[in-house]
Amino acid sequence: RAVVTRLLGKDIRIAPIPLGTANNLARMLTFNEKPLEIIAGLADPVERNIDIWQVTTPHGPDYFLEAMGIGGGADVMDKYRPDEGRSIRRGLQMMLKTMNGYQPKFFHINVDGQDFSGSYYICEVMNTPTVGHHFVLAPDARPDDGLFDLVLVHASQRASYLKFAKAVLTRSVARLPEVSVYRGHKLEIAWRGF
Repeated sequence: RAVVTRLLGKDIRIAPIPLGTANNLARMLTFNEKPLEIIAGLADPVERNIDIWQVTTPHGPDYFLEAMGIGGGADVMDKYRPDEGRSIRRGLQMMLKTMNGYQPKFFHINVDGQDFSGSYYICEVMNTPTVGHHFVLAPDARPDDGLFDLVLVHASQRASYLKFAKAVLTRSVARLPEVSVYRGHKLEIAWRGF
C-alpha cells in the first residue's frame, strides 16, 4: 500500500513479493509462487490491474487497496494491533472481546444513489475477499473489477459472535441473514460518532 499510493499517476509497474503475514492482495492477484520464482518471472511478466480506492474525509484524502471500515470491524482491527503478533486465534479473541456488548451505530449510507442507511454493527468496504489475517468478509470481491463490496452487519438480527466467527473462517459470511453485501462504484457514509 505504501509503495502503490506513492506511485499513483505514474506509469510504473510493480511486482508484489508476498513476504508479509496475510498477503491478501498478492493471493487475490494469484501470486502463489515463491519470491525468487516471481522475480525470475519478471523476464516475461503478466500484467494485472488493481483498483485503488480513494477515501475522502475532513482530514483529506487517503487510499486503500484491501479494505476500510467503520464500526465494530474497525474497532476490532484497532484493538488487534498486528505489530503485537498476528494469528487467527488472537484475531478471533479480539473480535469476541470487542463485539461483546458492542452497540450498533447508525450510518447514513449511499451506494451509487441507493440509500442503505441504518444501524449496523459492522460497515466494511472490501476490495478483496479477505481482510486482516485471512478473515473472509466478501467472498466474491475482486481487486480488479472496478467495484467495491460493501459488507453490512445489521443491528436488527444480531448473530452470535461464534456463529459470525465460524462464517468468517468458512467463507460463508454473505449467506448469514444479518449480513448484506452491496457492490458499487461510489460510496458516501455519514456518521455522527466521529
